[in-house]
Amino acid sequence: MSEWDERIRRTASLLGGPTEYADRMADRANIRHSEDGFFTLYRSFLSRLRRWPNPAWGDGLSRTQRAVLVALHHDGRTEQETAYLCGRSRKSVRRAERQGLLTLGTDAASLAAELQAMTGDLPEPRERKPGGRWGPVFVCLALAVLLTLLVVSLMSPGSPLSFSSPSESWPALARIPFSERATPLRLPTRAAVRHAFLDERGDTSVVPAAFPEGSVWVAVTETGERLLVEDAEEDLAISPDGHRLAYRSRKRDKIVIVDLPSGRTTVVTGREGGFAFSPDGRRLAVDTYDADLNDFLYVWDGALRRVPADSFLRSLSGWSTTTESLLFTGPSHAAAVGLNGRERFVFEAEDDEFDVEISPDGRTALEVDDKRNGFIRHGERTGRRDMALPATAKFDSFEGWASADEFVIRTIGYGPSDYYRVNVDTGAATPVAADIPYGTRLVSFPAPGRTG
Repeated sequence: MSEWDERIRRTASLLGGPTEYADRMADRANIRHSEDGFFTLYRSFLSRLRRWPNPAWGDGLSRTQRAVLVALHHDGRTEQETAYLCGRSRKSVRRAERQGLLTLGTDAASLAAELQAMTGDLPEPRERKPGGRWGPVFVCLALAVLLTLLVVSLMSPGSPLSFSSPSESWPALARIPFSERATPLRLPTRAAVRHAFLDERGDTSVVPAAFPEGSVWVAVTETGERLLVEDAEEDLAISPDGHRLAYRSRKRDKIVIVDLPSGRTTVVTGREGGFAFSPDGRRLAVDTYDADLNDFLYVWDGALRRVPADSFLRSLSGWSTTTESLLFTGPSHAAAVGLNGRERFVFEAEDDEFDVEISPDGRTALEVDDKRNGFIRHGERTGRRDMALPATAKFDSFEGWASADEFVIRTIGYGPSDYYRVNVDTGAATPVAADIPYGTRLVSFPAPGRTG
């Protein structure tokens, strides 16, 4: 048994128990005997089309929580790697881990030791029949070739089912390939940041070869200039006017705010956690927790001030653009909470399978239904409304709000862009003309500014 066989089989045993089914799924995932097998295994486990047996540990955990805990505390994955394996955002991974540990009543170190013990003495797998594993592979390859030939035939000129080219039906987009144009950020600069993305592909010219983590934030300005924010790691927040950045500094290992026009860097806190700019860009909210999972919420406005609002099992989403409130999302939950701790808006979803988001004005909650490729809007005054996305905007992930009226999603499919702005009232999706490389998993847009 190869190293990959054994590693993937151990992970499968924690997801589906030390069963014949888990062995079979590990075998299917590990066709190429490589790291890709873990991706296939986790996506198979989280698929709604498959039913895995109960692994006999972790009572009360959801499927997402179980996958996140196994990836982080058994496989030794980073938060970003876990987000990629599970097809979730880093915020969702962080939330799932916190809730999972609380459900189990344990801490990270104890859980890691327990999971390692579970996989330390697995029974030997049943011997496979010779040639049994390659038959389905050849069948799939044959079907893939036939499907490709069919698609090429349909897409050829003159075919009654051929699609029009993007240039005929969609506006031209600003697609800029990787090049040496990306340069290190030098302060001060008057450039306003339009959006930023985390590039993790260490073999491109954007990522310096000497960069130890192999990833770097690339900020794209309003003029199209691409700047490497080499000191930034983990999440990066952009102020509404694009002239301030907040991130965890690699050099200081603290959360800092950088004022681009002046070049001034201000240390906000050394605590880990999520953070968000206020609509005026002058304040930063920080949602953090300690080793015992005790929550702390602060607002920085030149000094760090404790906020009495409870963020227990909720993740900081942003600020309200209409009231002095902080916005939170959690498992099937969204809320707008005043700086005095009083809840101004609360939404509880009936189905915990949906991710819930809250609009920047703190008055509308969204249940994202990726299975139906749509969302359910719950307005404070407008009530419930089911809405569907266009076929060209197949939902993949929620990226953030552009304003109280529009949110940004990442999509998969054959549309002209990977990113769309979606109108919350009509459901209309407009492709985002953004310089964002294909396959990027983490993108940051400016925080919505105050309206009205």
